[in-house]
Amino acid sequence: MIKRIDNLILASAVLLALAVILDGNRIVWSQTASWGRVKQAATTSATTDTASFTGAVKLKVIQQINADRAAHGLKPVEPHPLAARAGDAHCREMLDNGYLSHWNLAGFKPYHRFSMIGGADYVSENACMLDCHPAGMWNADEKTVTEAALNAHANMMAEKPPMDGHRKCILDPAHTHVGIGLAFNGRGLRMTQEFINQYVELTAPVARSAKPGDTLAVRGKTLAPGNKVSSISVFYEPLPKPMSVAELRKTYSCSLPDDRWQEFPVLKEGWHYSDGSTGTIVLAPNGSFECPLRFKGGRPGLYTVCVWVEAGKDNSIPATSLTIRVE
Repeated sequence: MIKRIDNLILASAVLLALAVILDGNRIVWSQTASWGRVKQAATTSATTDTASFTGAVKLKVIQQINADRAAHGLKPVEPHPLAARAGDAHCREMLDNGYLSHWNLAGFKPYHRFSMIGGADYVSENACMLDCHPAGMWNADEKTVTEAALNAHANMMAEKPPMDGHRKCILDPAHTHVGIGLAFNGRGLRMTQEFINQYVELTAPVARSAKPGDTLAVRGKTLAPGNKVSSISVFYEPLPKPMSVAELRKTYSCSLPDDRWQEFPVLKEGWHYSDGSTGTIVLAPNGSFECPLRFKGGRPGLYTVCVWVEAGKDNSIPATSLTIRVE
């Protein structure tokens, strides 16, 4: 979607417009320094997203998100500082290098980037941009930046089916939090909305790196009484490769990979699943859970752990997108 506003071009890139069906569960999407850093290209204009009014702009965007959710009978989302931090870093890189994408220069997707800085909750990303042509004609003051950010959000809310991925993400009833990523200067603006599903708490740290054949334990607890873990999906994808700006400009939507396996709760003695297994997830009455994950097959790559939580009848929610680098 491209909308002209005077001498500005406001462009929205469709969110993680994917629909992955997993055994009846539907996902609608989308640094630890040891994972490596990306050297950013030099810019001719310093990024001004550290301006004193940046927090106020983000707050107004969140207020508008919640006003839109309230108008559709949905609960508000709360600010999520860590998600905002992940979004800020991505926005700065996109602005400094002149692109808009759900991937970054290192080839990482939103859930990779969030996990790399310590995030574990499930994340869905909206991303949008505003570029000034010719460069330098945009006065990046508080009023202008606020209007641009709110206009970008309004454009996403104005989407019509079937091209309404951003709007669906904003109005997803499963979201509990949001972090606003923001970067701007005299040449333009980048903004992300990092929506979070916070339904479980990990009760023990999970290493973000492992070796093929290692076994890691995922331990946690559901946050709401009555909720319970129904399964855990583990998605595999090869280690990413750096991407050029030209390649990033050609990207559109991204998704969790098709290559995956699932773990299920331990069954009562004498019971088994259709494949003969008896389950690996140990559940407790207080909502706690524990599951060993073995990175079998000897394949280096990124393994993303998605814990599914039953929150009411026929309502299975993805609660984590924790990525582990195995090599």
